[in-house]
Amino acid sequence: MHYRLYTPDSSLSSFIKCYWSLEGEELPGTQQRIFPDGCIELVFHYGNLFQKYYPDGTSNFQPRSFIHGQLTRFIEIGGNGRVGMFSVRFQPHGLRPFTNINTHELNDSNIQIADIWGAAGRELENRMLEASDNEQRVQIIEQFLLRQLQPTAVNALVNRGVDMINQVNGAVNIEELSAQLNIGRRHFERQFVAAVGLNPKQYARISRFQYVLSLTEQKRYNTLTDLAYSGGFYDQAHFIKDFREFSGLSPKQYFAEHLPLVKFFSFD
Repeated sequence: MHYRLYTPDSSLSSFIKCYWSLEGEELPGTQQRIFPDGCIELVFHYGNLFQKYYPDGTSNFQPRSFIHGQLTRFIEIGGNGRVGMFSVRFQPHGLRPFTNINTHELNDSNIQIADIWGAAGRELENRMLEASDNEQRVQIIEQFLLRQLQPTAVNALVNRGVDMINQVNGAVNIEELSAQLNIGRRHFERQFVAAVGLNPKQYARISRFQYVLSLTEQKRYNTLTDLAYSGGFYDQAHFIKDFREFSGLSPKQYFAEHLPLVKFFSFD
């Protein structure tokens, strides 16, 4: 499977984290678990459609193109033969300036782009699916998004709040953060939810969870206890709770392949 990242133009980098593509072959029925990462995605399938699997054993095919809202828990998806996928990964607060849709209503679900942008969305889908390569797709999507951009919808205060949460990898007190931003907590939370789709505490927890995952990739821990405290968790109970909620697995289950000594620790 070939995964590639593309850098957005500077005129859009405040709203878009990256573009990415995935191409290759995947056996039907193969399932991949996707974790919350604090970002909303605009996805185009120019290969075979992916399936989304549900806890009750059912599944359905994803649309050809759609926006998937913030994840508050893991999902499981899988390819069906030829994989061809192009996606726009928005900054946590990046979607709102391009649409009037309530981002909170998209959480853990998707919406077809024609339901957001109407005829312009249908035309975008056709052009993206018919493009000769992903470099052309980058050009097409950037031209489209620049036409849709509503600069007055940018919330600088929320953007700053997101940056401050990211700087400390989610280890933040929301009351103190609101005070630093010189805004009441409830007012800040309302603005944050409108722009990001999550409340500040939810976003901070996901940011901390993602930081823990990054530590595992860097092998910057010796035991699961070290990992929990390095990730900003003050006790193992919260570490386990967040991990189960976002990944569907206990830390012991997930890190078994990363930490050979895991069998000596009890986290359940």
